[in-house]
Amino acid sequence: MPQVRSTYDCLKEMIKLGVDNLENPTVKFQHILRSSLCSMHKSRDKMWILDLDADCMREYIYDAKKVEVNARDWTPDEVMELVRENLEKCGKDQNRAYFVRTRSGCHIVSPPFNLQAAAKECNLMFEGEKSIICEVVWTGPGEFELRAKKTTGWLHKDGMSLLYYDDSMP
Repeated sequence: MPQVRSTYDCLKEMIKLGVDNLENPTVKFQHILRSSLCSMHKSRDKMWILDLDADCMREYIYDAKKVEVNARDWTPDEVMELVRENLEKCGKDQNRAYFVRTRSGCHIVSPPFNLQAAAKECNLMFEGEKSIICEVVWTGPGEFELRAKKTTGWLHKDGMSLLYYDDSMP
């Protein structure tokens, strides 16, 4: 189960961070709100969430030497296999990783693993904002243009995510 949070502790931390940073002109208060909600958990048994939406399952691999782009479509089962292999390499129980179906795809909830090793096998497995190749546009015979977009990748180590969705909701 993902990290449990105490509403009281989150509110207390948010107020403390707000007061401590009141005079700091560089602080973004939406960041304080997010960090107080996302990082205030008491559990030592951390879990990560991989957000696999139907529109983000294609990985483009650009080979600069050959000036070509190869695409690989990942399935949720292939991503789960990659996660389980990396959990095994870290000496962790593979069976603790599981799927949660969502409205636009699924989540994989998993214990932490070696992110750098997994990212070498799949560049969509990173955390944080980054520009990646997301589209290849044909511009003429033997020519193409790589378009990139900012994305946060699949991994959300400590973020907010909807883990339950009632089918009766619009």
